[in-house]
Amino acid sequence: MFKLAFYNIFRDLRRTIILSLLLASSVVFLLVFVGYMNFSREGMEKSFVSSSGHIQIAKENYFNPKFSNLKNGLLLEEKDINLIRNEIDSYDELQSTNLIVNFDGLLGNSSTSNPVFAFAYEDPDIITSSLSLLEGEPIFHDSNAGEFLLGSNLASSFGIEKITETNSDLTLMTNLLGRGLNFQNIKVAGIIKFPFSTADNIFAITTIKTLKDLFAFEGGAHVIQVFLKDSSTLETFKKKLDNFKKNKGISFDYNDWFEINPYFKSVLGMTRTTFMFILVLISLLIFIAFFQIMTALSIERTRELGTLRAIGLTKLELFYSLFLEIVIISVVNIVVGVILAYFAKLFIQFQKISFTPPGYSETYYINIFYYASDIIYVSIFMLILAIFSSILPFSKASKKSVVEVMNDA
Repeated sequence: MFKLAFYNIFRDLRRTIILSLLLASSVVFLLVFVGYMNFSREGMEKSFVSSSGHIQIAKENYFNPKFSNLKNGLLLEEKDINLIRNEIDSYDELQSTNLIVNFDGLLGNSSTSNPVFAFAYEDPDIITSSLSLLEGEPIFHDSNAGEFLLGSNLASSFGIEKITETNSDLTLMTNLLGRGLNFQNIKVAGIIKFPFSTADNIFAITTIKTLKDLFAFEGGAHVIQVFLKDSSTLETFKKKLDNFKKNKGISFDYNDWFEINPYFKSVLGMTRTTFMFILVLISLLIFIAFFQIMTALSIERTRELGTLRAIGLTKLELFYSLFLEIVIISVVNIVVGVILAYFAKLFIQFQKISFTPPGYSETYYINIFYYASDIIYVSIFMLILAIFSSILPFSKASKKSVVEVMNDA
C-alpha cells in the first residue's frame, strides 16, 4: 500500500504541488502568527513586571476600587513591612523587594505648572534600570534629597530638553498623604522615557529618602514590590503568602502583575480573539480547498480507481491507499512548513523590522518566539484538518462498485 501511495503521489505532481503549497504556507502563517503573539505577550509581561513587580503587597483594601478615594492614606506601617519582609525573605522564589510611596501634586517653574504623579522608591535603581535615561544622571537610594527623574514629555512641558543649572530647579506642591499642602523646591536629576506615552506625560520618580528629608515623611509604604527569580513560581509564592496571612493573622492584600495591569488583560483577550478568528478562517479555507481538490481528483482518477478495483483491491484497501496518500503529503509538508517558519523567523530578525505599539512611546524590533508546544499544536491541527477534509471524497470514491466506476470512466 505504501508503494502504491508513493507512486500515486509522484504520478500526479500537479495535484501534489497544489496540496503542498496550501499545507506548507498555512503552517508557516499560523506558526509565524503564534510566534508573534508569544513575542508580544512576553515583551509586555517583562515590561509590566519590570515596572510593577511580580506581586505588590499593600494594606488591606488598598486594591479595592471602593476605597480608591482613601488609597493615599492606606499605608503599611514599618512594623508590618518588617514582619512581611522577614517572612518572604525566607522564600526560595524571592529575588528582591522594594518599597513604594505614591503621591501626586502640582509641579511648576516660573512660567508653567503641570500635574504630576510621583513614585517614591526605597531603591529607584531597581525600576529605572529598565527605563531609558535620555538626559542627566540616575538616582539611587542614597542620592541627594530632592532629586527627581521626570518623564520626557513632562520635562518637555517645562522646556527642559537639556538639564542645566538654570532649568533644573522646580517647585512641587503636594498634599502628601493628606497632611496639608507642602511646597518644596526639587531638582531635576534626569529625564527618562516611560514605555507608555500617557505615563511619560505625568510620571516622576524620586526616593523615599527625599520624602523623609523634605516632606517630614515618617515612614511606611503604600506597596511592597516583590520580584521573583522566575515568573513560573508566581502561584507557589502566592500560596505561601496566603498561608502566612492566615497563620499570622496579619491584615494585608496583594495583587499579582496580571491583576495590577488590566491593560494587559484587554490586549491579551484581543489577540486571542484575533487568533481564533484567523484560525477559523484558515480552517475553513483549508477544509474547503482540500474537499474541492479531493473531490475533483476523485472524479479525475475514476479510470485509475476502477482499474485498482478490477485487479482485486477491496473498497477498504482502496480507501486505505487514498488515505495514506493524504497522510504522507500532509506529514511531509507540515515538516517543510515548520522548517520554512523557522527561516521566516530568522528573516524577520535579520530585517530588524520595528514598530511602535498603540499607546507606547518606544519603538521595538519585531521578533518571533516558537515553543515546542506551539509547533506540536499547529502540526497536529493541520494534519487532522487535512485528513478530515479528505475523508468524505475518498469514502465516496472507494465505495463505488467496479461496474459503477468503469461506467463513470
